[in-house]
Amino acid sequence: MPSVYLSGIAMYSPMVPSWESYVDLIHSHGELAPVEAETRYQPQSLPRNERRRATDLVRLTFRVLETITQQYQLDVEQMPTVFASSGGDYNVVHKIASAVSSQEQAVSPTDFHNSVHNAAAGYWGIAGSCHETSLSLSAGDETFQIGLLETALQCEQQARGCLYVAYDVAPPPPLSAQRGITQSFAVAIWLTPNKVESTLAKLSCSIQSAVDGPYDLPEGQLRHDAVMQQIAGGNPIARCLPLLTAIVEQGAKVTFPGAPGLDVQLSYPSD
Repeated sequence: MPSVYLSGIAMYSPMVPSWESYVDLIHSHGELAPVEAETRYQPQSLPRNERRRATDLVRLTFRVLETITQQYQLDVEQMPTVFASSGGDYNVVHKIASAVSSQEQAVSPTDFHNSVHNAAAGYWGIAGSCHETSLSLSAGDETFQIGLLETALQCEQQARGCLYVAYDVAPPPPLSAQRGITQSFAVAIWLTPNKVESTLAKLSCSIQSAVDGPYDLPEGQLRHDAVMQQIAGGNPIARCLPLLTAIVEQGAKVTFPGAPGLDVQLSYPSD
């Protein structure tokens, strides 16, 4: 199974708006800030007409993608990508379902344009003039770990850096009753085949046929179990938090439950 280097992270939630603030939270034993109303992110790299059509889900992906590419000066034209969302753009799904169930049954062309699962990847390709491969996937509540494994495999097999972004937004009623996502969350991760100056950890991934039980943050792994549960319980993509916290605290292993489950062994540049 793949062994690659995690060389950059960007993240966003209404409680913890950046990777740097998350690191500070873990180091300081602090408390999460109250959830604030989200400001609508304005993607800087999108042409004006595309920016106008971009949904909140697309804007969420750009929030972390623009952060990570600017911070690490990544060449987006040469960067393969993996996009992962557990259910796609719930707001667009709701609009289309409402339209087709109405008397007029008229679907907005913009909503139809944004309804495909790889819409965010398409916007990113336009913004960065990227012609490299891009994969958009979904695996329900196990989306983050499956996307991480796919990106690691691509990075190792192609022997070049790959960019992974995972994201979900809260659905509107009545979808919210069926999909318990209460807040936005997104994370972007830059994987490289070799250690670089910004490398945070080496990841060695292995699939487990099944790891039973509901998702839970490993006891003792997080110093802020209650507040981290608050974030992770509100968005399936936030199940990446055990991995992010292990990197901050230089933990040795993270196991993601599911069928399949995923073991991630970690080592560090100083090891």
